[in-house]
Amino acid sequence: MARDSHIAFATHARLDDLTPSDRLPAEELERRGSSVVPVPWSATCDWYRFDAVVIRATWEYHTRSVEFLAWLQGLERERVSLWNLAKLAA
Repeated sequence: MARDSHIAFATHARLDDLTPSDRLPAEELERRGSSVVPVPWSATCDWYRFDAVVIRATWEYHTRSVEFLAWLQGLERERVSLWNLAKLAA
């Protein structure tokens, strides 16, 4: 990933910040010049504005599986750079 890249860590709606386990990779990415922000996967968001999206703490996805799968399909349709393959996340 290039320096100055903007990366979204996909989370869940009740999470206001990165989880402790998200902080380690986020800090390393930031050390390498990227910015990392947590964004709930269910938020209304222009995901393509990020250089990459990483599925992280999407804990409630299993209770909203239809919406989650539609979100993944939307990312693929928009050609959003998804570090976790949508096939594997589904």
